[in-house]
Amino acid sequence: MLIQNRLNQLELKTITSSAKYEAEKEARIATLLEAGSLKRATLQDELKALREKIKTRRMDCIEELSEAISIASSWKSKSQLRHPLWVRMVRLRKAMH
Repeated sequence: MLIQNRLNQLELKTITSSAKYEAEKEARIATLLEAGSLKRATLQDELKALREKIKTRRMDCIEELSEAISIASSWKSKSQLRHPLWVRMVRLRKAMH
């Protein structure tokens, strides 16, 4: 009878420990998943902001280039507009649009 009681106590302790371990493991997994989701959302927000910043910079460059070409066009004669560098600038402008 004494041995059976001790076996029952050990079995109960084993079951309790196993349940505690599983609960702790599940809680840890949930914590890690939540942290991962939060980090992912933060990184996605940062990426979106960087893409907008790059888009704005690109549009600013296009605007400056267009303005420079427009000003230069009003200053240059037709023969000067055929210069290879000038032709390249115009092609770049067209490619950006």
